[in-house]
Amino acid sequence: MPKLAIILGAGASFDCVPPDRLDLTKQDRWDWRPPIVSNLLESKEFNRFLNSQLDAADILNSIRMEISEECSFEKALRSRWESDFEHIRRKMRFVPIALQKFFYRVSQSYTSQPANYMALVEQTVGQGITTAFVTVNYDTILDQVLCRFRRQSGGKRLVSVESYISERDWLLVKLHGSADWGYRHGGTGAIEAIVETEELRDFAREEVEVLPNPGELRDGPTPFYPALALPVEGKYGFVCPPSHEDALVKHLQDCHDFLFVGFSARDSDLLDCLSQNVHSVRRLWIATHPDDLENFQSRLRSVAQFKEKLVYVPPEHSYTSFTDFVRSGLSDLVGYILSDTE
Repeated sequence: MPKLAIILGAGASFDCVPPDRLDLTKQDRWDWRPPIVSNLLESKEFNRFLNSQLDAADILNSIRMEISEECSFEKALRSRWESDFEHIRRKMRFVPIALQKFFYRVSQSYTSQPANYMALVEQTVGQGITTAFVTVNYDTILDQVLCRFRRQSGGKRLVSVESYISERDWLLVKLHGSADWGYRHGGTGAIEAIVETEELRDFAREEVEVLPNPGELRDGPTPFYPALALPVEGKYGFVCPPSHEDALVKHLQDCHDFLFVGFSARDSDLLDCLSQNVHSVRRLWIATHPDDLENFQSRLRSVAQFKEKLVYVPPEHSYTSFTDFVRSGLSDLVGYILSDTE
């Protein structure tokens, strides 16, 4: 079967419902639209949500006052993570909890008809292309769509680490964690109380579990801590189980067609993975906002295998948004890939 790798950033989930299809959102409004992390503090729903997460709010509100053209959200978050003051570092432990709860709620509240994700999966996996969906997003909107394409699953959610990479024709690799993943902490009681009174132990990637109840961060009396990579400036290192990274590496080594959707190319860990494991690039498609295109291409040029392709990207391979690509370019991408096997 032909192979395709699709690398998805925050812009993909942000644009998973076409902007002219408000009727596809659950509440006929954009309130729960998955936000771009760098713009998280501009989200009305996130700010309302923080009223119930006051420890995280203390840190995030101080960051809000600091953000400027010179200081990004990610940079300000990094400064708190590395603070010399223990009480600030302790408050920072609540931020992944707030992010987990918010992005899980977004995943449940925004839409059950993410038309662009649905088209992407139907036209790739559904047409017989073995597809690696590689995402740095926390939300589970794409996960829910892929569940509908699982054999003999009845559309049920992914409930084990293995289920993300066990299908013959697709794999889902969530490099920086997921809103329904966690580390089993040990002890009993609410994770918030543990974080308040105890030091968090170190967690290993091998310990990642799919949360049995993502809305509660617990399994009976046993608490979980979110398995998310905090979006600090210069973050490096995957959170996903090692078996997921291994499956991705295997896929990349004989994959020659690539699609980037809403991806900033700021994630140097992913760029290094591509650099080390992609051997040749036959075709490259890009869907990103025009204001971000130049910076995206500049960063992606650090991967030697893509540098030559970026010298000239045909207009029919570059799109201004996920919606634009699905409506104008997806069928061509599929046609090109399938024609190689005829």
